[in-house]
Amino acid sequence: MRWFATRGNRMYDETGRAFGVTGTDTDVTETRRAQEALHAAKEQAETANRTKTDFLANISHELRTPLNSILGFAELIQSEPFGKIGDKRYREYISDIHGSGTHLLNVINEILDVSRVEAGMLDIADDAVDLREAFQICLTMVADRASKAGVEIKVELPDDIPVLTADPTRFKQIVLNLLSNAVKFTPPEGRIVLSAARADDGGLRVQVADTGIGIPDTALPSIFEPFVQVENVQQRSHEGAGLGLTLVKSLTELHGGTVSAESVPGEGTVVTVTFPAERLAEPAA
Repeated sequence: MRWFATRGNRMYDETGRAFGVTGTDTDVTETRRAQEALHAAKEQAETANRTKTDFLANISHELRTPLNSILGFAELIQSEPFGKIGDKRYREYISDIHGSGTHLLNVINEILDVSRVEAGMLDIADDAVDLREAFQICLTMVADRASKAGVEIKVELPDDIPVLTADPTRFKQIVLNLLSNAVKFTPPEGRIVLSAARADDGGLRVQVADTGIGIPDTALPSIFEPFVQVENVQQRSHEGAGLGLTLVKSLTELHGGTVSAESVPGEGTVVTVTFPAERLAEPAA
């Protein structure tokens, strides 16, 4: 089957009166076929993406239920309600089970959040965010890991910092993911600085700067993509599914903000999250 596009042109006599029409047929078969192929490919890609998102959401829900049971029983055994555990090695095993289960649950939750964002099902609830309190909560959550890694974390926050309107839970998730990532890739005796200040455009700039291993220039443009790992998968020494920065980007964009990164291999990385000016209010006097 072939398609033609017909173009008509009126014919006029010497007095300017129309007396007929001429037509020109152009074979547009190849163009039409290319358009149909492009449309079919787009529909196929959208279907595949929906299938992937549904799969991730379903498998995440299926895994969370038994994992929560494992964690619950591990915590129960750790509390020794029915008597003391005889050998101290059992306590170590239970602690390892609980730690591994917690890590796996965090990965599953990240996958579930990514699938919700891709499906447009993740909403944010705006409220006033106390930056000092939010930063302190995040620091408390990474303090043990930072201490074990021999990494110092410092906070820089001016007294006149404005009040941010955002989803408090998601804001802390952004900061916590950035801090966790920095701790993970900063060697012993390294330093991390968590700061917030006014951006040049009037918005709020939140930064996490570390003295870690850094990111190669070739890998920097893709670090916010899902499941991207900077290290070679076969030689990785750091755990993680590669979703932390993806969530940072997605959650920031849900707030109308932007995220960027600068890095020098061997010297460190700075990740900057910027919230728009309309989300800020001056602190009460």
